[in-house]
Amino acid sequence: MLNQLLFFVLLFSFIHPAQAAPTKTRFEHLSDPIRIDWSGGKTTSQASRTFCLQAESSAQPDSLDNSNINYSLRFQDLNGGGNEIVAISKGNRIPINLILVTSSGREEITANRNSASIQSDTLCNVPDLQLIAKASNLDDLPAGDYQAKVRISAFSGVFQKMTEQTLDILIQIPEVIKLTLPKEIVLEDFRNPRKEVNICVNRNGGGSFTLRASAPDSNPGSFEMIRSGQQASRIKYNLEIRNSAHGVQALTPQVPVSGLKGSKNCGSNPLSLIVSVPSSEIEKAYAGSYQGQLTISVGVQ
Repeated sequence: MLNQLLFFVLLFSFIHPAQAAPTKTRFEHLSDPIRIDWSGGKTTSQASRTFCLQAESSAQPDSLDNSNINYSLRFQDLNGGGNEIVAISKGNRIPINLILVTSSGREEITANRNSASIQSDTLCNVPDLQLIAKASNLDDLPAGDYQAKVRISAFSGVFQKMTEQTLDILIQIPEVIKLTLPKEIVLEDFRNPRKEVNICVNRNGGGSFTLRASAPDSNPGSFEMIRSGQQASRIKYNLEIRNSAHGVQALTPQVPVSGLKGSKNCGSNPLSLIVSVPSSEIEKAYAGSYQGQLTISVGVQ
């Protein structure tokens, strides 16, 4: 019995010193946020960051070499996005797709799940990992500063956490507005000189805007068309706007109309301009061709 006890004590003493010293790790090049720039136009934008996992021996300094370490990464949303990564601004959310690029290829990241196994050298001389953050449908959202907070953890095996760090992903969506008008409006029937034409105001997030009309070659306070020649003549016309929220509204030169709703790709909140000439103006006008300039301007609200 004494011999058996001595055998187990000696065996334990022999195995313990041969175990590798525990290793400390940290992420490098992840301290700054990833910024996704978007200024309108295309609806998808992305940005990336290269980084690496630096290993340090907790034993003697000369025990650190450039041998490889194996690990996996896990990405967790800290904004309450559950199994997706989201950037938030005033209750509005932008889902963010994360793509991890390693020496083995590209991997679409699923939040709260470990990535495929990664092998890196411990010295981290050259960042060997790339994280791509991609956001889509940005024109659907109101302007604002959107922020995602992501916890990135490195695991040895499934449950043994090596290190972690929080990364911010920032998306700034500016106020974007674009006006599309026909090149000209032609009143062909002098017996019923009235024309309604569609216009489009693209406004990110379908936000509100103001509209202002002016006629540069008209007398103050009027919309006018001019007949040039020896007997110059002017006729006044009325200008109205039709919108889904307020119906038909009369426009006054240089006086803005507010509370109008923009649309995405002209698919919602349709707008139209109505140009009409009163019969009293037609009756007193000389025969001929009349032309006028009309300027429409829009602004964010």
